[in-house]
Amino acid sequence: MKKEIFDSIFGKMEYDYSWCKEEVINFWTTNTKIKMVAQAYSGQEIIDIQRENYIYFKNNINEISKISYEKIKLFYFDNYEKIKEENNEVCIKYPINKINEINFNELIKIKTLIFTKNIYFGFLCDCLWEKEHGIAILIDKNNIKICEQDELL
Repeated sequence: MKKEIFDSIFGKMEYDYSWCKEEVINFWTTNTKIKMVAQAYSGQEIIDIQRENYIYFKNNINEISKISYEKIKLFYFDNYEKIKEENNEVCIKYPINKINEINFNELIKIKTLIFTKNIYFGFLCDCLWEKEHGIAILIDKNNIKICEQDELL
C-alpha cells in the first residue's frame, strides 16, 4: 500500500520513490497533464524549499511558460545543424522558419515537474530530436536554463 499525505501547499500527494501527484497545467498555450514530484527518500517529508518553489511556480506560471518557450526555441535554433546531422527527419518536419506555438507542443512534451531539495526546480521533457535522454528546463527565481535532464536529476 502506498503512503499518502495531504501537504498544506501541494495538497494530496502519494509516495512512489518521491512525493507525487498528477496535475493539469496550462503551459505553452496548451492544457497538459503532468506528474508533479517533490523529491524525497523513503521516510522523508516535503521540505519548505519545495513548498516555496511550488508557490513560486504557481504564481509565475505564465511568465515561466513564456520565457521557457523562447529559450527552448532559441536552443533548437542554436543547435539546429547538430540536430539535423543526428535526426534529419525532425528538421524536415519542423524547419526553423515553421516553428510556432501550435507545432511546438509536438516537438517538445512536458512530462514531469520536479521540485528538488535545492533552490531550483524544473521540467523533464521528451523531445523529438533527443528521444533517449530528452531535455530539461531548469528554473530558479533568477534564471531559466535549457539543459540535459541529468542536470536536473
